[in-house]
Amino acid sequence: MMLRKSEYLQKCNKHSHLLTFLLVLSLAESCAVESAKAKLQLKIMPSTTIHVGETLTLDASESVYDLIAWKLDGVIYGPCQTEEVCELTFDQPGFHEMLVEVTMDSKPDVLGVSKTRHSIDEQLLEITVLP
Repeated sequence: MMLRKSEYLQKCNKHSHLLTFLLVLSLAESCAVESAKAKLQLKIMPSTTIHVGETLTLDASESVYDLIAWKLDGVIYGPCQTEEVCELTFDQPGFHEMLVEVTMDSKPDVLGVSKTRHSIDEQLLEITVLP
C-alpha cells in the first residue's frame, strides 16, 4: 500500500507529537527533585538533667520540617506549640519525657505527581529534675 506524501506527513506528524510528549515526560521524570525528608536536629542546653527552677532549652531551629510538635509526658505541650525553640522550667523534682516530632509533607514533582511520602523524625528525651 502506497501512501501519498500528504498522508505520510500527517502520520509522521502524529508520531512526532507523541515522541515529543514522551521525551518531555522522560526528561521531567529524570529532573524531578525528590522532596526533602523530615530531619530533627536538636540542641539541648544545658542538659536533660537540671535542677528545680533551672531552664532547659530545646532548640530545633536547624531541623528540616513543615510541622513540629512538642509532647511533655504524652500530652501536647501548649507553651511551645509549633515554636522551633522550647524552654521548660520545673518547680518540682521528678522525671519527665519530652517527645519532639518533626513532620515533612510530601511535595509534588514538576509534573504535579507526588514522589515521596509524608516523613517523620522524632526524638524522645528523658528529663531528670533534681531538687
